Amino acid sequence: MRVLRYLYYRVYAWNLRMWGESDLPQFNALFGVSVLVYLNILTVLAAIDVLAGRHVVALSRTVAVGMGVTLMVIGYFLLVHKDKYRRIAKELNGETSTQRKKRLIACLLYVALTFVSFFWLASLRNS
Repeated sequence: MRVLRYLYYRVYAWNLRMWGESDLPQFNALFGVSVLVYLNILTVLAAIDVLAGRHVVALSRTVAVGMGVTLMVIGYFLLVHKDKYRRIAKELNGETSTQRKKRLIACLLYVALTFVSFFWLASLRNS
């Protein structure tokens, strides 16, 4: 949960700096983090198919959309509801520059690996 909160904080802080409060950075960050978690779930499902050598897991559009909505709702209650995003920002705003660099590199690696592994496994699954 700590990693998820930090990733949320980084996306929230970036969005806040770029566009300010009027762009609802708390919801943009929620959407971004939810998409990454969703891709992680799809990556695991694609890995199961690749390891099995056939399509084992098939998601209907309804189930896929339901999963996405469920992730957004859970994320909302964990990260946004009752101004939790402000408490997260206040808590993590005091990190040292060394902590910030290390954590930012970890976040960037996580995002890159999420996309690379998803598209790589999806291409393996569909070939």
